[in-house]
Amino acid sequence: MLRSLILDYIRATRELQSMEKASRKTLNTDLKPAERLAKSLDLKVGISSGQLERHLWNFIKQHWAQCVEDNEIVASYVNTEHHVDIGRCFELVKSNFERDMAQSVVQVDPVSILLRRLLRLKDYQNCIGLLDATLNSKNFTDFKKSTLWRKGLYLTFMTGVISAIQYPLLPSTPFYILIPVNFSIIFGSIYAELKAFYSQICDRVNWRPHTSLLHRFIHSREHSIMNTIITHFEEHSEINMKNYHNYGIRVHSTLGTLQQTEFEMYLPGTSSVPSLLLCAQDEHTTTMTKYFREELQKRRMVWNVLPEERKYFDYWLSHGEKYEWVEPDQDPAEIQTFCNHSFNTRAHRLQ
Repeated sequence: MLRSLILDYIRATRELQSMEKASRKTLNTDLKPAERLAKSLDLKVGISSGQLERHLWNFIKQHWAQCVEDNEIVASYVNTEHHVDIGRCFELVKSNFERDMAQSVVQVDPVSILLRRLLRLKDYQNCIGLLDATLNSKNFTDFKKSTLWRKGLYLTFMTGVISAIQYPLLPSTPFYILIPVNFSIIFGSIYAELKAFYSQICDRVNWRPHTSLLHRFIHSREHSIMNTIITHFEEHSEINMKNYHNYGIRVHSTLGTLQQTEFEMYLPGTSSVPSLLLCAQDEHTTTMTKYFREELQKRRMVWNVLPEERKYFDYWLSHGEKYEWVEPDQDPAEIQTFCNHSFNTRAHRLQ
């Protein structure tokens, strides 16, 4: 079957699902165009969104091989605002990724689309499950390792070629000296560039100290996605001091917190958030924080503290010494007053 027909089938189903969700008055107004569209695709108007979704999924299963190998078809099915079974999206994206890996091709667009959809649903566990099934799978890490070794062998061969070209031009320099010199220049430059790039500190998630550069390179996409997930979790749970969503002073370090240079590392099982003692921390936030902490421990990563938070806590612990607050909204006292006022207002509404 032509891919254009499959794409049209998906778009038509989404359009009919949108009409089904509209009010009865709007549906009656658009009934004639909908009937013409449905007639051309051998569909009925007025059936439920769930039934339309089942028909679409059965159609995709019938043409599974063709759908899996086409990234646009996969993205078109996953990228929707309608209620779609996440398990089906997960299966389709995973199969598409495995098919690409079998052909030594890396296409992360379908994975990114499904990841954004899971983040909108605040389904963090499936986000990490999707990460482990695709960009952190054994096949993908083996693919990156083999790619790295191929590039290393190619550079080694090119180093020998360059040395062979240089030898007649530099007869006074022995050949056994040209090879290590060229090797050091080429690989040293590449190593320095990779070291500078993969040693950068992200906003919320960073590699643990002394993590090898090879591991950082192979798991770079995993690191980026974990940083995105953690940042989204903090923004949703309002535990991010950077945007002044929630305010409070941190308790003193416990035995579960290990401080080293700019990192704050936590022992496994520590459920506290990286830097905040929340005013109203619910059980869900505590559970998810502990879950993220365990996941970061397994991946050799650490939960960072934002510079704004560190400065805020340092101000409180030093009683404001050597600090000058030049704007009213930077005053921690006013921030705490605003926090208390918001908490009292919320409590009053609950009453």
